[in-house]
Amino acid sequence: MSTTKPTKQSGSSKATKQKGDKDVESASADQTPEEKKKEICEKLESYCRVYWTNINKREWNLDEWVHMAPIFTADPAVGTLPQLQTLADFVESRRLLALEHPTYSVREVELSTELDEPNGRAECFLGLEVSGAPEGVVRQNMGILEFMREDKLAIKMGMTAPPGEEVPAEEWHCVAYRSFRGLGGIMAADS
Repeated sequence: MSTTKPTKQSGSSKATKQKGDKDVESASADQTPEEKKKEICEKLESYCRVYWTNINKREWNLDEWVHMAPIFTADPAVGTLPQLQTLADFVESRRLLALEHPTYSVREVELSTELDEPNGRAECFLGLEVSGAPEGVVRQNMGILEFMREDKLAIKMGMTAPPGEEVPAEEWHCVAYRSFRGLGGIMAADS
């Protein structure tokens, strides 16, 4: 297991990633295990930032919620009983909350990642500040975004690669969001 705090990527690291998967693979082959873990954690943390960036930009088009798995579920801690939502339901609930509270926004306070690379799993621990729902109210929110590497996700979804091929094991997808109960949750204005 490895924990990292968010750090800024170097320009050369970003350029390598933008060239395509094969360049990333060859660059990864030259990395130490710790460098690879750090790179994966930074990637996952950048995926997390899409979550609140989309809320703040009022981006409700599901195509813009990248790196979300088809089996994604959200438990935004409304009330006391779990209320699992699909990605579409979760995004729609954010849209409705933003319509009701135009100044609603989410800000990152803290973000750290626990990576279990051998098992293809990771958890990103979020410390967020939710404001404007209702106007003038600021709440602290803690939650977890859970990720699975695509090879492990394929197994969970019952998918297999064509004969003679392997499911790629490079990309990660968010499979769940959970907000800690008793802390107001990201939907506190709804309860």
